[in-house]
Amino acid sequence: MVAKRGELAGHVEQCRREVQRLAEELTHLDATIRLFDPDYDVGAVQSKGPRHRHRHRLRGYGLPRYGLSPYC
Repeated sequence: MVAKRGELAGHVEQCRREVQRLAEELTHLDATIRLFDPDYDVGAVQSKGPRHRHRHRLRGYGLPRYGLSPYC
């Protein structure tokens, strides 16, 4: 259990660093938006969740190869 606690504590610390990095990116993006439109309310932008890929795309079942070959 001690090893598992250490593993989880490391994961929590990694997630905290990631949250800090994303917050900094968001601050920079807000500043960039304000450069183009100082009156824009960046707080009014609705949050969106991350996009998830479809499982079949991860397995390589994308477009058929026969339509992409220059030799057909």
